[in-house]
Order: sequence, then structure tokens, then C-alpha cells
Amino acid sequence: MEKWKKIKGYQNYEVSDFGNIRNSRGLVMKQRTTYRGYKEIGLRNGKVQKFHLVHRLVAQAFLEEIPSKNYVNHIDGNKTNNSVENLEWVTQSENKKHAVRTGLQPITEEVIKTLKDNAIKKRKSIRVVNTKLGIDKTFPSIAEASKHIDCNEKTLRNVLKGRNKSRLGYEVTYL
Repeated sequence: MEKWKKIKGYQNYEVSDFGNIRNSRGLVMKQRTTYRGYKEIGLRNGKVQKFHLVHRLVAQAFLEEIPSKNYVNHIDGNKTNNSVENLEWVTQSENKKHAVRTGLQPITEEVIKTLKDNAIKKRKSIRVVNTKLGIDKTFPSIAEASKHIDCNEKTLRNVLKGRNKSRLGYEVTYL
């Protein structure tokens, strides 16, 4: 059964988990397709009309927002399938990777540069200290540090998140 929720900031409209929009009289409104293939809808607040992407309205109403993830991805790659089951919050990098993987975006030099730049921005330097062995080294990434102390990256991430105190006598911190 279709579920409806009020659209934040628009008292006269509701969005459904199927991707439909209806007005205060209960009439399902017609959506238009943008030049990029997404569905959008014009909503009025008083006399001012503003167009909104339908998939973002569905995600904002039905999916818990994740602060670090500002993009809404269509899981099946179909930009017109705005059902809540087909949507997820992602980062810009995750969105680009998905678009390339599903063939929605061809791999260009610009795409490769964006993916590399995002990976570099996310990378944090790691300091590894073992006082017993007299080691105090800095590494550009978790991957490099994990190779040096011979443990897997997931274990090292758990140490950095505080889930484990140390690994094999090494204290590990972000710089």
C-alpha cells in the first residue's frame, strides 16, 4: 500500500514512497522529465513556484538522512524509478562510481580525475607508535600503515575508531 508523508516546507503537498506527489485536494500531480532524465515537480508556496527533483523529495521524506552523504542514488540506475526501495543516500564519489559501474556515465579523464581527487581528500595520515620497539612512523594512509605493521585495514580502522585499544603493541592515531 502506498504511504504518504508531508513535504517539508510545503504544507499543501505530500510525497509517496512510490515517488508520486499529490496536492491538498488529493490529486496526484503530473511530473515532468528534466533534460538529464530525472523526474521533477513544481511546488508552490504562496505565489512562488519552485521545481524539485522527485527522488530527493522521496529520500528526504522516507530515508534517514546521513550527514556525510548528500546525494541520492537510484540503485537500479533508472532515473525515473523513484520508489523509496530504489533510493539510497551516497557521497559524491559513491554516486560517480555507481554511474560509471552501471554505464550511466562514460569513463572520461574528468571522471577519473574527480574520483582520484575525492580519494585523496578522504585520505588521512596515520601515526604508528610502538615504544617497546622504538618505532614512531607516519604513513599517508591506513593501507600503507597496515602493510607496515602486518595487519588488515579493517583491524586498523577499528583501532582508530577506538573499538580496539591497540594492535600488536602499536598505538595508532590520525594526524
